[in-house]
Amino acid sequence: MHLYHFDFNGLTLFGYARKSTTQDERQVASIPSQEKYIFGEQHNGTKFDIPTDRYFKEQCSAKKKDKRTAFYDLLAAIRQAAKEGKRCGIVSWDTSRLSRNPSDSAEIIEMVYQEQVLECIFTFGRIFTNLESPETLSNEFARHHAYIHKLGKDVKRGLNDKVERGWYPAALLPAGYKHNPFLHSREFRFGTDDEIIIDQPIFTKLAKLDQAMLTGNYSIEDIRRLAAEKGLTNPRTGKPYTTKFFCDFFRNPFYHEGFTWNDQYYADAKHQKLRTGKEYDRIQLLLIMKGRQTNKAKENRYNHLYNAIFACACGAGMTTDHKQQVICTVCQKKGRKCKFSIKTSQVCPKCKTPVSKMKNPSVIDKKYLRCNSKKCTYGRPSVNVEDIETQIEQALQSLEIKHGFAALMRKHLQTQHLWESNAHKSILKSKRDRLATLEGEVSELVGLKIAKEVSEQHYAEHKARLETAINNQKKEIVIVEEKISDWHERMLLLLNFGEHAARTWKNSSEFRRSLLLLFDTRIRITEKKIHIDFPETLFMIKGFDEDFEARQEWPEPKKNPYSTTPFEALGQNLSNGSITRPEPKNSLKNKGFEANSDLSYLGRRVVQEARTSILSESGNDLFYENLRNSTLFGLESFLAE
Repeated sequence: MHLYHFDFNGLTLFGYARKSTTQDERQVASIPSQEKYIFGEQHNGTKFDIPTDRYFKEQCSAKKKDKRTAFYDLLAAIRQAAKEGKRCGIVSWDTSRLSRNPSDSAEIIEMVYQEQVLECIFTFGRIFTNLESPETLSNEFARHHAYIHKLGKDVKRGLNDKVERGWYPAALLPAGYKHNPFLHSREFRFGTDDEIIIDQPIFTKLAKLDQAMLTGNYSIEDIRRLAAEKGLTNPRTGKPYTTKFFCDFFRNPFYHEGFTWNDQYYADAKHQKLRTGKEYDRIQLLLIMKGRQTNKAKENRYNHLYNAIFACACGAGMTTDHKQQVICTVCQKKGRKCKFSIKTSQVCPKCKTPVSKMKNPSVIDKKYLRCNSKKCTYGRPSVNVEDIETQIEQALQSLEIKHGFAALMRKHLQTQHLWESNAHKSILKSKRDRLATLEGEVSELVGLKIAKEVSEQHYAEHKARLETAINNQKKEIVIVEEKISDWHERMLLLLNFGEHAARTWKNSSEFRRSLLLLFDTRIRITEKKIHIDFPETLFMIKGFDEDFEARQEWPEPKKNPYSTTPFEALGQNLSNGSITRPEPKNSLKNKGFEANSDLSYLGRRVVQEARTSILSESGNDLFYENLRNSTLFGLESFLAE
């Protein structure tokens, strides 16, 4: 309905204006612009009569309910006026100002069309009344819901893309950094220019404070006073930084390595670093020695990387302990040795000398695993964490699959899976057709019973027989559907794990815990040796990989300009008899392969044997499920390559 055709006589109007405080709606008119419409003269010369006590405004997002106090005060005032027998209406710039979430939209629609307490809603160029169909107002709100939903997805996608490029996507950056002001200009070149740059005045002062802390002569409180003397203030508040800020500053990994986003740590950030990793470690040790840790740091002190991962041979779990001890230099000069934990005491228990007054004290800093059980039959053994990490790295390297072999297997795996899928789909179609036929017979039997053309006994016997056949057919369909993709996915996951696990362990320490959690049971440690239960198929694939690697050590094959890979060139030269191969130990020939077989044939045989091995495996379901859900070795990470 248009404004010109509406009767304003006896109508009590309420005004509402809203501006979101988030950046999602920066393009929407501000509150002063909305007030020009609410209180100003309209196109037809009329003017809304809205006193100040019936005008509500606020700065709050409408994406979630129960957040806007002025909006709910507006609805309560309308209901109170309706109880007094008044005709009520709302004046707002647009319906998007009233609601952007389904709950608030439903309440407004209910007030207009069911409770009849709200007669109309005035917006710029349009009026919604209770005389119209509810679909009109519903569609209007649905359009706003769709817009805000799409906007949220676009924002999240943009933030995730920025993370993948190696930049911290938060709007508020740590002190000393700022977003590049030319980020959204035409001159900015993505991939070449820095998206995050340093705030030179603040960054320089923080770097000097960092160097002062590294000398070991300052506490955090001293650093705070020094910063105030240098005129370092928060640019947002204009006030000096607090002690808590400097506690977080010296503990924040953003200044030396990376950042955390969506509960995942990214170590390879591209912004300019303020300190090195060694400087960060020294600062943490200085904080402990000076006893200036915050409560949060003390709470996380025992939250080590490998807790709840390993198990002792007695069956009990193993806990990671971090030994940090100081050898007193004062006692050492007097001919006696005294070492004590600086996690519990900052003073030598013998000579009572504080650690801060010792000259270059020797520090023992190491991590080790120990059994939790006091009744351990193996004497509660302890093992150095570095030794365990070395053993795991060696175990993963012993099962590492070369990229060329993995690529060749994926190619033949895809071919085998395509052929097998077509065969299974054909079988599945015939079984579904049979199921439809049986269900049709049941319907026909019911029709005969209704027509009283069959006896009760014949009906019961025939129906029981048909139901048994239908249940069996459904079970067979489920079995065929599971066989279509299960072994193929498991083979892909094993190839992905074997190709990337060793490199991930070596290069990305932050992902080590996630890698160990893939196994369905705790990793056992017996006599300081680890025992990891890898699937048998992985050992079999590695055996074939070694044979293929031995082939690469043969005499250099003749170059073929039409070959795309060294394997294909080698296979063609083998077929032509242009080279002969030395017989490697445990060769493929001993497993049934001929010396002059091409790699395509060998690839097919490897895939077939792997398929047989995977289907015969048992007890590794949780391992494969963890692999499938993993962001490191799952199918999504493989497809992304």
